[in-house]
Amino acid sequence: MPDRHRSLLIRLDAQKQALIAEVDALTADQLLFRPVPGSWSALDVVEHLVKVEEAIVSRIRKRDRRTWREALRARGALALMSVYFALGRRFKVPTQAILPLGGVTLSDLSSRWDASQAALRGTLEGFTADDLARPLMRHPLLGLLTAAEALAFLRRHIAHHRRQIVRLRRSPGYPRS
Repeated sequence: MPDRHRSLLIRLDAQKQALIAEVDALTADQLLFRPVPGSWSALDVVEHLVKVEEAIVSRIRKRDRRTWREALRARGALALMSVYFALGRRFKVPTQAILPLGGVTLSDLSSRWDASQAALRGTLEGFTADDLARPLMRHPLLGLLTAAEALAFLRRHIAHHRRQIVRLRRSPGYPRS
């Protein structure tokens, strides 16, 4: 695997570890706190992040090269999403499969996330440099993404939801330890 992809995976893993450590330090009440009915708790956020990564790993496969329009669309959509995330804007979840359902523990989610990242790393290790230059998965909103674009999306996605957890902790009624 090229150093660029290996470096992106290392940074993605560090980001995941930091988020898990941050959430692991919360009490049970803090972990499950919802500022308003129907909103997400910190545990829900982690479940969503795990489900997104699992979905991406399950969609990765060798594909044909993108047309210049597909490449432009993906790059533009990724840039627009980055701006939206930086502004604190939210996207509607593009598929019900990545919504948190609850009934899981942080330990279970952490294990699933570790397994997902190991599968991601293993899959990418098996691809040639030419394979990695092609799109590897189709994101429901962003379109066909290369490995580097998919990893960049995952990093931005985690950062976005990490800010969501910070907002949760500042919410009125948030349990203090």
